[in-house]
Amino acid sequence: MACVLAALPVDGAIASVRGPEPAAAREPSPVPPGELTAEHVERVAPDIDLAPVKGVEYPVGDFSAQAEAVASAPQPVTLAPMPLGQGSEDLAAEVADLPVVDRDEYSNTFGRADGSRIRQTFTEPVNVEVEGKWEPTSTTLER
Repeated sequence: MACVLAALPVDGAIASVRGPEPAAAREPSPVPPGELTAEHVERVAPDIDLAPVKGVEYPVGDFSAQAEAVASAPQPVTLAPMPLGQGSEDLAAEVADLPVVDRDEYSNTFGRADGSRIRQTFTEPVNVEVEGKWEPTSTTLER
């Protein structure tokens, strides 16, 4: 059994990670940069303790240069699992002509021309380590 993962670029402007908080807490609350208050944190994460930690010095100052550096950094990549039967035949045909850029015991990673990657993961070992390199498992006998 195989599971195919497709690497998709993530748009940092729309991507977010949210926990199981109530729907009312998920509504967006525009907070101007640098103006996050304890009330904002309490609204979206009521379980967080905001009491200062003794012995820890918190940074103070203008961090706009760091924010600009983070904004201009390369976008993260998210692996999106694609269950078998939902387009996996198309991806299997696509990876047939793609180069393998990485292997481990349970997966093969293929590189696309645009720089994105497709990782095919299996529930059983498909590669074996030979002299420090992962090679496809072969059942061929040699003399």
